[in-house]
Amino acid sequence: MPDLNWENEEMKQELYKMINWWVEKGVSGFRIDAIMNIKKTMLAGDAQKDGSDGLVAIDKYIINQPGIQDLLFDLKKNTFAKHDIMTVAEAAVPDDELENFIGNDGFFNMVFDFRAADIDVPETGEWFLPTNWTVNELRDALLTAQTSVQKMGWGATYFENHDQNRSINKYFSRNKEDISEVTKKMLATILLGFRGTPVIFEGEEIGMENIELASIDEYEDVATHNQYNNGLASKLDEKTVFDLVSYRSRDNSRTPMQWDASLHAGFSTATPWLPVNPNYKVINAEAAIQNKNSIYHHYKNLLSLRNHGTFKNVLIYGKTVPKFADLDNIMAYERVLNDQKVLYFANFQNKTMEFNPSDFTGNLLSNNYDELLIQDGKFIAQPYQAIVIDRNV
Repeated sequence: MPDLNWENEEMKQELYKMINWWVEKGVSGFRIDAIMNIKKTMLAGDAQKDGSDGLVAIDKYIINQPGIQDLLFDLKKNTFAKHDIMTVAEAAVPDDELENFIGNDGFFNMVFDFRAADIDVPETGEWFLPTNWTVNELRDALLTAQTSVQKMGWGATYFENHDQNRSINKYFSRNKEDISEVTKKMLATILLGFRGTPVIFEGEEIGMENIELASIDEYEDVATHNQYNNGLASKLDEKTVFDLVSYRSRDNSRTPMQWDASLHAGFSTATPWLPVNPNYKVINAEAAIQNKNSIYHHYKNLLSLRNHGTFKNVLIYGKTVPKFADLDNIMAYERVLNDQKVLYFANFQNKTMEFNPSDFTGNLLSNNYDELLIQDGKFIAQPYQAIVIDRNV
């Protein structure tokens, strides 16, 4: 992609004209890509190597550099502030700068947070090296983002996008046998209870998964090839590198949408430029719509709670309050507004847990199992069980 020189005043004015032109045509908002990269720190000479392959990561010189906020303020003043539109930015923003970005006078209406999405990527950005993240770290990343953002403004919450692998594979890469409708519904429950605007990526709502390709030559993504070559240059064996980069490849989220069980999953009558995932005959939109117990209908039911009726206000405007934070592998929070409380609870592990039933008193609104299990006066949370309970009773 072209990298524009934001220090050039003539270029900026042309860009502002284009943005305002689109709004005048009726555009209601913008998703702003890689906006934190527009300010550069220029270097002379050699930079210190920081990668295991002997190379230098450029991120520290092109992301959130001193002076970028002046550019973003000028952008907003000359474009977004003149119109009643929505803006969401791809911007990894430190918590102490959030107010400038999404506060009342912030540059944007909301930003995407990267803490959970990139939990499986080392700080150096080397996909070919695994991270040993834990469920507790994932929980803390998600809930810290929630509590930080809600102090300042509004967020855009997500598990998947076009630059990520499929979330079900990301969060279950070490125990693939646990990938199922139960775990996919669990992730949906966690995501759709958060405060903010949920962003659901194409195919996530029917449980699409990573594709397994046979060799690096079958991948189109340039970043996947670069990571593969860097891994080999770091003296890792070929199979190890391939397994790691193919699991994390962006092509996993870019395979054709699986509409039905017909040729090419109903995506096209021609051969798509990326292969269709072979599981399309089982995982497809047509089958999901017809099955009332499908992941798709689980998403619909959870979204209906947010958008209609009794719980609309608390699930849109309520604060996120972490719960059971002292327990390993439990991801739980309440959405709270005035005297309303809705509990979102997930047992993020492949074993049961016992709880006092009084902690779960209320009306059951959602469950990825057929029923709640009560034994010997205890609530038994099943492996990967996720429930939503109206606590205002």
